[in-house]
Amino acid sequence: MIDHGTLLSIPFLKKSRFTGSDRGMRYSIYKIEEENETFLEADACPGPFSVDFTKPELFTKKRFSFDDEGRAAAVDWLNELYEEKREFFEDVYNHPDKYYKEHHKTDE
Repeated sequence: MIDHGTLLSIPFLKKSRFTGSDRGMRYSIYKIEEENETFLEADACPGPFSVDFTKPELFTKKRFSFDDEGRAAAVDWLNELYEEKREFFEDVYNHPDKYYKEHHKTDE
């Protein structure tokens, strides 16, 4: 479970992406600017593969307000997502060879 206390502050998120992993789920929270509005966006995908080489369709994303309430909601959402997909995340993490071709981007 991602602890609210481990996620960095809004001033940090103004400048940087926060990334982490938890029991087979890789996640990140970052700032998005669109049409003169600022949001937090959280995304998650199965590990242990690098996010740079994970197929885009395996990412789940959601937007939140760019404030402390949005930050807390993003953490809650990531924890809920993990619980919903716990068996999948743990299976991918424990048996990466079983999922490699299905989840890994190729140049083909």
